[in-house]
Amino acid sequence: MKIYSNSLDTADVREATIKARGNGADIYIEAIRNFNPRNYANGVEFWAESANGKRASAHAPVSSGPRDGYPRAASWTDYGYLIAHLFNVDPHARIGFYDNEADFVKKVRAHQPRGGSLAFLDVLDNIGEYPVS
Repeated sequence: MKIYSNSLDTADVREATIKARGNGADIYIEAIRNFNPRNYANGVEFWAESANGKRASAHAPVSSGPRDGYPRAASWTDYGYLIAHLFNVDPHARIGFYDNEADFVKKVRAHQPRGGSLAFLDVLDNIGEYPVS
């Protein structure tokens, strides 16, 4: 996942991951790197995994690991917690295909997958600004 921000950095992503796990998310940073985006001060790209995920991650295979040797993918809800914590730090960041915090709230409400929870929206500091439509 790529993050474009004027304030978020790798330490913020690591901190958000810890906070997401505090909310019950099964998500861990597998790899993380900085890059220099054109229109933002900071760029961070990371890959996350799950200890108990149901599906294999499309990231790099490992020599020994669970099931088929691939890291397990974190769920949509697990990523939601991580992204929500990042938006609490920078609501104007571009994270994945979300243009900002308002876009994140709008898209996840419109495209909630079957079995996916929106409980991660409760951790947003500004959720009161986005009424349910």
